[in-house]
Amino acid sequence: MFKSLDVLGVHWNWTGKLLSLLLSALVITGLRLSPATVGLTFRQRHLKIGLIALVLFIGWGACLGLLFKPGAPDAETLAFQACMPGLSEELVYRGILPALLLGLVWGKAPIEGMPWVVIFVSSAVFGILHGLNYSDGKLGFEVMSALFPFVGSIPGGWLRFKTGSLLIPIVAHGLANVAFHIAGGIGT
Repeated sequence: MFKSLDVLGVHWNWTGKLLSLLLSALVITGLRLSPATVGLTFRQRHLKIGLIALVLFIGWGACLGLLFKPGAPDAETLAFQACMPGLSEELVYRGILPALLLGLVWGKAPIEGMPWVVIFVSSAVFGILHGLNYSDGKLGFEVMSALFPFVGSIPGGWLRFKTGSLLIPIVAHGLANVAFHIAGGIGT
């Protein structure tokens, strides 16, 4: 669709993720979502718990890589997986969507508690969108492609609210994706 924007000649959807980040910035600005409401802060509550979770996310990604064997990654795959999905997806599904579900628009302050319903709803949306596919003019749904992102998204949502920030979820997402591809390349 946006092939004309793809000037890099790469095989990953860098353009789509960059457009997603641009759209996210427009939504945040347009709805006047505060940085703290969305989790855009370096300040970490419960840093030790966040770092433990980071290690567990890397292990989760490596286990999935060993299970699904995506093949040996190239440098572009590792670079893309290290930064783009974590940035764009965590911003939307652990930042903007929870803020909208909680009604934290027009400058309302962030919440302090653990909004489990919001975490499950945003995790379900995340999983469902990962399960959808379109090929040869047909819309399809792959349960496994939805299930693992849904399951991984629940602790990601918990981590975002536990730490009060998207920083560790973004880093954990990127490193888990890299671990998935590196572990999936073992023995191929």
